[in-house]
Amino acid sequence: MTAITDNQRSCRIEWDHLACLTEAASSLTVDPVKSIFYYLVPFMGAWVSSHQELRLDYPLQTMLISDTAKRCAITQVERLKEIAGINRKITVYTSDNYTCSSYGGICSLTSPIISIPRGFLTRPSETIFDDYPDSGVNEQPAEHWKFTADETLFFIAKEIANIKANNPLIRIAAKVLFVAALFFIFSLSFPVVAGVALMGAALALHLISERLMKSHLDVDAVVLLKELFHDEDRANAAGVTALKKLIQQNQERREGNSLCQMYITEKGNNFLDLTNPFLTVRLDRLNEHIQTTTNEADGQ
Repeated sequence: MTAITDNQRSCRIEWDHLACLTEAASSLTVDPVKSIFYYLVPFMGAWVSSHQELRLDYPLQTMLISDTAKRCAITQVERLKEIAGINRKITVYTSDNYTCSSYGGICSLTSPIISIPRGFLTRPSETIFDDYPDSGVNEQPAEHWKFTADETLFFIAKEIANIKANNPLIRIAAKVLFVAALFFIFSLSFPVVAGVALMGAALALHLISERLMKSHLDVDAVVLLKELFHDEDRANAAGVTALKKLIQQNQERREGNSLCQMYITEKGNNFLDLTNPFLTVRLDRLNEHIQTTTNEADGQ
C-alpha cells in the first residue's frame, strides 16, 4: 500500500466530501417516485449508483477481489442479518465509495442490498476479508485511514440495523409532502406563504427525521456485534475506534486543506453532512450507552 501524497489527500478530500454533499442533496431531491422505486427494487438503485454484486467464481471480478474475501463478506452479512432477526435475503454488493451503504428495507419487493467499499475487502492484512501479500512499500497511511476487521463489521452492522429499521419509508413520506406543497402553490389557489411554510415543514421533517433515525444506528450496530463476537468489550471497542478514526480523518482534512476549514470544525464535525448527526455527538451517545450498560451490569 503506497503512502498518501499531499495531492492524493487533496483529491480524496474533494471526493469524500463532494460525495457526502451529493448524498445529502440527493436525499433532499423532490423525486418521491424514484425513491419509492429504489426502495421497492433495491438493485436498481445500486445499479444506477454503479455498485456491483459480489459474485463467486466470476473471473473478471476475482481479478479485483478474491473469492475468499467475497465469501467471508457474504457470510458475515448473513450472520448479522440472522442476529438482527431479518427473515429475508440481503444481497451483498461492492463499490468504489468510501463508506458502507444500503438500499431497500424489510418491505422491499426484491432483496435489500448492502454495499461494502472495495477498499474494505482488499487491503493487505487489515481485515478478515482478505490476505494479500505485502506490497513491499515501507511508507504506510496513518492508522486512522485504515479500518480493522472489527471496525469494518461495525459499519456493516450499522447498515443491517438501518435495513431493519425500515427508515427509507419516512424519507419517502417527507418527499411526498414536499411535492404536495409544490402542487398546492403552483396548481391551486393556495397562498404562497402557506405553501412555502409547508415546504419548509417538509424539509425540516426530512432533516430532523434523518438525524433522529440515524442517531441510534451506532448503538444498534454495537448491540449486533455483541451477539456476533460474544464479547461486549470487543464490540464496544469496534464502534468507538471506528468513530474516532472518522473524526481524525476529518481533522486531518481540515489541517491539510484551507477549503475544508470552512465546513469542518476543529473537533472533526462536517457541516456538509446534513443528514447525519455530528460525529462527536454520535461518539458521545455510543459512550453513554456503553457506560449505561456497564453500570447496569455492575449493579446486577
